[in-house]
Amino acid sequence: MTVATSEIWLFTGPIHSGKTSSLMTAFQQRQDVAGFLCPDRNDRRFLYDLSNHTEYPFQIDAISSTEDVVIGKYIFSADGFKKAHAILEKAPEPSVNYFIVDEIGRLELNGRGLEPAFSQCLQRLNACTIILVVRDYLLQDVIEHYNLQGAKIVSADELQNLFSHE
Repeated sequence: MTVATSEIWLFTGPIHSGKTSSLMTAFQQRQDVAGFLCPDRNDRRFLYDLSNHTEYPFQIDAISSTEDVVIGKYIFSADGFKKAHAILEKAPEPSVNYFIVDEIGRLELNGRGLEPAFSQCLQRLNACTIILVVRDYLLQDVIEHYNLQGAKIVSADELQNLFSHE
C-alpha cells in the first residue's frame, strides 16, 4: 500500500505511558485537528471525536452484541467501533492540519478493529499530518504492514518540542 500524504507521525511509547493524555493536552483545544483519541476515565475507555469535541462510550462492562470486541479482560462496544469507522470515513475539512488515530494495534494488523476504514483513510488523506498512536512493541509490525517506512517516529518528549515552537 502506498500512502499519499504530506507526513505521518507514529506516536509511540509503552502501555500506560501517557500517549493519549499527551495528545489530548496538545490537541484538545485546537481547531485544525480531526480524528479521535481514546482516553481512559474511571477505568473506562471512551472515544473522543476531536473535530466536534464529543465523547462516546467505547469500553463496556458486558457483551451486549455479537459484534462487541473482547481483548483480554476488556470489552469494546461494536457501536464505538462503528463511530470510529464513521470518523475515519469522513473526509477531513480543508482546515484540518492534523488527523489523529488512537490507536493502531493487533486488531488492525489482523484486519479487524478499525479496518478496513483505516486503510481507506490512509489512501485518502493527503493534505494533513496523520498522527497514529502505536505501542512501542508493535511499531515495526505497523510500519511493515502499512508500508510506513518514511514515517516520523515521535515520543511524548518530541511531541512537546514540536508544538513548543508554534
